[in-house]
Formats: sequence, structure tokens, C-alpha cells
Amino acid sequence: MKKVLAWIVVLGVVLGICSANVRTQAAETQNSSASRFEVPYVSTYYFNPKPTTNDTITIPLYITDYAQSEYMKNDTSVKLDLTYTVDGVSKTIKGVPIGDYTLTLGKLSAGTHVFSVEVCDPRTGLKSHRLFND
Repeated sequence: MKKVLAWIVVLGVVLGICSANVRTQAAETQNSSASRFEVPYVSTYYFNPKPTTNDTITIPLYITDYAQSEYMKNDTSVKLDLTYTVDGVSKTIKGVPIGDYTLTLGKLSAGTHVFSVEVCDPRTGLKSHRLFND
């Protein structure tokens, strides 16, 4: 009978430790899953959608981190990586400060061009949605 009681106590201790570990892991998972939704944001301001071949193409953007630090905290020290694609050719500009930003594409040939832009927060590796224009 004493051996059975001893095993029950040991089993209870082991189960208690296991359940504490499960609770800790669940809390860590919950914290990490909450942060994976804290993605940066990018939007375009109005720009001329039909420029001539003589125009230098500039696209005014607003980029920010999830917390909108430049607006809410007056903190412009956050830098994001901006990736843009024109006609399937991607380029990345690292260390773009949050807030208003003008992306200069230069002159493009006549015809229809497909363009996309997204930002990535290098601190978390999370990317914004991708904007498309053509």
C-alpha cells in the first residue's frame, strides 16, 4: 500500500510539473502568435497613373511599423526595408525611415508596366501586405 501511495505522489508531482510546463509553453505561444500579426504597413498617396515616357516616375508612399511609432510616439528611429518590383524585377532599399517616403523609379518605356511594393520590419522579419498597380 505504501508503494502505491508513493507512486501516486510521484505521479502527482510529475503531472504537476508537466502541467506547469504546458501552461508556460502556451503562454509563450500566445505571446509569439500575437506578435506575428504586428506587421508593418504601406500605402500609396495619389500619383499620376499614366505618365509620359519623358516623366520621371515617383510614387509617394506612407510606411510605418505596427505601432505607428512616428505618429503615436514621435519616434522616427525605426527603419524598414522596402521591396519594390517593376515588370518582375525586384529591388530592395534597406533602412528606409518610417513616415512619408518618395520612391523614384526613373523613366519607364512606353506601355503597360506592373508594379508592386511591400515593406519588411527587419527586427521581426514580418512583411506588410503587397500593393499592386499597373
